[in-house]
Amino acid sequence: MGETLDTESPVEAAFAPQAVDISYRADGSMVLRSPIPLGEYHRHCCEFFLPWVAEAPERTFLGQRGPDDAWRRVNYRDAWARIRAIAQA
Repeated sequence: MGETLDTESPVEAAFAPQAVDISYRADGSMVLRSPIPLGEYHRHCCEFFLPWVAEAPERTFLGQRGPDDAWRRVNYRDAWARIRAIAQA
């Protein structure tokens, strides 16, 4: 026994429609699945990351406030250098 739950959202951004297929099991558990086929996706994080290294190497990739309330930042170029160093270790 299953059902599809569809809800309308006021947000029309680049998100998939809010829909889920729900299957109920005899043990009381539920299995939730998206009825929307999976689109294209990156095979690994480097496929997402490398274009940003090339396009905006100085742009902040990660930022965190330190104990002194100042921002500590790592840009895409430096993050890529660290990723490469870890991968070759």
